[in-house]
Amino acid sequence: MLPLMKLIVITVLALWIMGCATQTDIWVTMPAQIPAATDMKNIAVHRLSGDHRGALTSRLINFLSTIEVEGERYFNVVEREQLEAIIREQQLGEQGLLADDTVVEAGHLVGVDTLITGSVRPRSSEHTYNYSDVEKVSCQVNTDYPACICVEQDTQGNCTAREREYHVSHKCTRHEFFAEVSVRAIDVKSSRHKFSRTYQERDEYTQCDNLLFAIFARPQDLEAQVYERIFSAMRRDLAPYRVKVTLDFMSSDNSQLKRNKPAAQLLKNGLTYVEDGQVTRACQLFTQAVSMYGESPALYYNLGICAEIENDLSRALAFLKKADQLHGKSHKKINKAVQRVQQRVDQQKALARQDKKQPPQ
Repeated sequence: MLPLMKLIVITVLALWIMGCATQTDIWVTMPAQIPAATDMKNIAVHRLSGDHRGALTSRLINFLSTIEVEGERYFNVVEREQLEAIIREQQLGEQGLLADDTVVEAGHLVGVDTLITGSVRPRSSEHTYNYSDVEKVSCQVNTDYPACICVEQDTQGNCTAREREYHVSHKCTRHEFFAEVSVRAIDVKSSRHKFSRTYQERDEYTQCDNLLFAIFARPQDLEAQVYERIFSAMRRDLAPYRVKVTLDFMSSDNSQLKRNKPAAQLLKNGLTYVEDGQVTRACQLFTQAVSMYGESPALYYNLGICAEIENDLSRALAFLKKADQLHGKSHKKINKAVQRVQQRVDQQKALARQDKKQPPQ
């Protein structure tokens, strides 16, 4: 038993150490997933086909109007009423708006560079069904009712507890909502499509007549959740967006760092500062430590993470590649960091191209 207990203790400790990895989070701006969308500046939205009340079109306009990058509005959206007034004056129908000449005409008249059109296909359904549940109730111990069975006995074999079961039927309704939203962006100058994309989402919930399993929701809440997810996906497609990235620090390596006690202590103290949320102070200690001992992959790796936090990606890559060189063989954490920073370099180049579009005033 002792070896088994020892193994269990070692396993628990290993899992605890893995769960307490020294790390910090940063926010990174990612480029829009549809590069052609970032050419849009002044846009107008035509009512989506299938949106008979115009509610989703209005929501789409509001969504586009409120997209911000670095605190600035990313698109200038023409009021829907202004576009529809032009369409009525020019006697253009929905099909006419997709023709080259009318796209240019309507777009020029409202002063936009891009027209957004498309369609929505919502579908809701309800399915009612019954299900049976088994419930148990206690009976008197001395009852002779056949349905009350003995569930406990004493040492003498005498029954000390009886129960009876009965089936209860419940009525449930499953509500489901599905939506498919297709959007197309048309360049006013050339009358060509810049891009098109289709989004699909569904959700459901179930309500039963027994309060124990009841879910208090409304069909309109379900619909709102589905469209919220569609707009969330659309947000990443149309404009730069931010994501949280978790960065891990290294606490040890295969060098002789431990023999240089002052440098090793600085590494240890720096990691403590990271855990306390004082990353700037930690990076100062890592810099001081590497000046005392310049053969540690962990120190150079941590300096690479510090440079990445400062968004100095070229310096981050230099430190990380130095860590890889010193380590002498493939290291999963170092490889992951090098790949991530190289990807961020490419993403920043894409962002620079997308940021050439000046935000609307």
